[in-house]
Amino acid sequence: MKKSIILTIILALIVAAGAIMAAVVILLNRGKSARAPEPDGAAQKTLDTFVQLDAYPAYVMTYSGDYALDTALSNGIRNEKDVLEHFENLYQRPVTGHGSLDLEHKACTGFTALSENGDAYFGHNEDWKKGDYLVLFTAPASGYASISIGDISDLRENRDSLLLAPFFPLAGMNSTGLAVSTYSVPECKTPQNQDRTDLIWPVMIRLLLDRAANVEEALQLLNSYDIVIERGNCMQFFVGDAAGNSVIVEWIDGKTVPVRRAGDWQAVTNFIQQDAPPSEFQNCWRYDAASEFLTAHRQQMDAELGMQLLSETAQGGDGLDGTQFSVLFNQSGGDVYIVFGRRYENTYYFSIK
Repeated sequence: MKKSIILTIILALIVAAGAIMAAVVILLNRGKSARAPEPDGAAQKTLDTFVQLDAYPAYVMTYSGDYALDTALSNGIRNEKDVLEHFENLYQRPVTGHGSLDLEHKACTGFTALSENGDAYFGHNEDWKKGDYLVLFTAPASGYASISIGDISDLRENRDSLLLAPFFPLAGMNSTGLAVSTYSVPECKTPQNQDRTDLIWPVMIRLLLDRAANVEEALQLLNSYDIVIERGNCMQFFVGDAAGNSVIVEWIDGKTVPVRRAGDWQAVTNFIQQDAPPSEFQNCWRYDAASEFLTAHRQQMDAELGMQLLSETAQGGDGLDGTQFSVLFNQSGGDVYIVFGRRYENTYYFSIK
């Protein structure tokens, strides 16, 4: 870094299956693990790792055991009710008293860029209402280890509800450097094929984090399931990998339309970029600011510049509670930087490799 960043270091040991998170960094390793504990034991082990990270509030938790993603993919997850039934069947007990979970999603800003030595970076601002946010570590036996950030506001009434957290990520990166996030848009129409399984969008994020190592594998998975987007909550996906590839995945007239990165950076906000006139790009101040910044710092990205860009495109007011968290992933090195509530002087650092 060219300048120092004040980092709040988590001084704790959090043990997960196939993963050791310790001291200055939290390390997750994908590899062979011992036989998974029985569901009740795994559930308690998971809940015992739940601790407060920041007064915003933000929390951290390590998921132990298996959340049975393959079963979910076989049965389909069409709504939040299916999520509840999935985890209640898994743990053989009620896991939440909530009748409905919030699947809405609003304004956000994201980018991918390269450093001087070719490291790939992926940045994301989550602009939404004030909530409780969870940094979640997972290391499934049949997938990649990952770190994700999700809103657990609807999961705080009942402690067991936290067991649903793997199926409600907002953004994340896995141990291969594959990163993913989503961005609302005015309209979209996802493909609907009766021969394909339905998945709500946060479960699709989980699938990509667990099973995709690069952009091409992510696109293949996105084209293998029908994504269910309810309540007029239209969005687009943004996916990047450690090789520096990235793509915005849009859904137009029932077709999946990938918008690939054309140069050494890519930015995304809240409009459809496919065939968009120049005025669309210019009318979004966040896209304009990101574009100008990334053009001025071509192949110079690092942790300091990445957080600076996220801070310059952060929001507050205007009907939203503002930028809830900013996350920067070094996809090549496995470094993760997270800020909550626009307090950029207080940056949390993790590592996943």
